Amino acid sequence: QLHAMAAHGTVTPAPNFNAEADAVALYNAMHPNGVHGGTDERTIASIIGHRSNAQLQELKAKYTSMYDKYLPEDLRPHLIGALQSLVLALMDTKAVYEASCLRKAMKGLGTNEDVLIEILCTRTNQEIREISEAFKTTFGRDLEKDVASETSGHFKKLLVTLCKGSRDEGCGLDQERAVREAKELYDAGEGRLGTDEAKFTEIIGTRSFAQLRATFEEYNKIANRGIISSIEREISGDLKQAFKTIGEVWAWYIMSI
Repeated sequence: QLHAMAAHGTVTPAPNFNAEADAVALYNAMHPNGVHGGTDERTIASIIGHRSNAQLQELKAKYTSMYDKYLPEDLRPHLIGALQSLVLALMDTKAVYEASCLRKAMKGLGTNEDVLIEILCTRTNQEIREISEAFKTTFGRDLEKDVASETSGHFKKLLVTLCKGSRDEGCGLDQERAVREAKELYDAGEGRLGTDEAKFTEIIGTRSFAQLRATFEEYNKIANRGIISSIEREISGDLKQAFKTIGEVWAWYIMSI
């Protein structure tokens, strides 16, 4: 499963990375003794599985310049099954891979809401825009429209908002707004019978993490409980999971500054 931290990469760059040496090693692993037949899968897995995505993109370019071949297509006939699927997926740019995950989550009968949440609720504006572009380029489809057609209610409104890649990402904060919106969140949930999910969506779905930090601190003073606790009590279903996932990113933001 993807996690909030995935936005920052799960494979650390290999030290002493040498794209040319890796390209030669991969070519030799596919063509032992310079001929077809036999594949050194261990070497392929070791290289592809231990390079960051940025390094893999550099490696693809170097391989093309050296052998006039596209590395993923050169690898394809030399691998089978799960290893082939994994290696080819890792060779994609991050945006293409995540666009593919989103397409798979929405294609056919049923929708995998967990995948939508884990990607759309944790990525930066730039990453969302890159994923949307990859979705259109790869599948000829509009990500925002597909998400809108596969979801409903306030969950749909939140994800469509996130698909626009327009969250405020500034570092500044408005303390007066934080106090005001903390009260609005309280009045939309703990302070009333029933829950105004639209207010939670408006604030949690669009404010910067710096602003949310200040708002949630003020909220704690009013409600005598944290915002995540209130979300657990006041929100249900996929919308609750989406808000909690955004909360995980907010918590990561707090720890990283």
